[in-house]
Formats: sequence, C-alpha cells, structure tokens
Amino acid sequence: MLEGTYQKNCATTYISEIGRGVAYLYSVHSPERATVALRRDTPDGEWYLHDLRALNNSEVSAETNTHVYEWLRSQLPSHENKPNAVQSENQKTSSSNPTP
Repeated sequence: MLEGTYQKNCATTYISEIGRGVAYLYSVHSPERATVALRRDTPDGEWYLHDLRALNNSEVSAETNTHVYEWLRSQLPSHENKPNAVQSENQKTSSSNPTP
C-alpha cells in the first residue's frame, strides 16, 4: 500500500479490514495531503469516519477537516443530519474538536 509509504502512517494496518469489506482508505490531496479511513463495523452497518491523518499520523488542519466532512456528507446523504455518523473516533473522544 503506497499510501502508507507516502504518508509514513499506519495505512497498512487496514489491509485485513479492507479485504473483509469493513474498511476503506481514501487519499486526500487538497487542501493538504492526508489519509481518510472509513469503517463499517457498527451494528447498523453504516460507514463512518474512523480516522483522518496527515503525514506521520499527525493531525490535519481545520481546513482539511472541514473539506473531508463536507465531502463525506455529500457522498453519504443519509448522514446529513447525523453528525455522529461521520464523526471520527478521535473527535468522539475529544470535546476540543466538535463536528463541523
């Protein structure tokens, strides 16, 4: 997986989940280079944002965060009014990063 090599992150740890169809990775190129990890292991089977990381697993900028959330909501219209369904695991546990 070149994404893990380019980003020096943990993308390769998702190989098994991707093979089972419960995870998917996207590469973000703007406004900054980042990796998006989606998962589908909730009881309702809906996809949710599991992680969003920049180079070396660092946090992304606020602009990238907003960009990814807007894109995700446009791709999963059923989640438009369910902010928690597209909230990353990091944000679920942190009150300092509210869902945009």
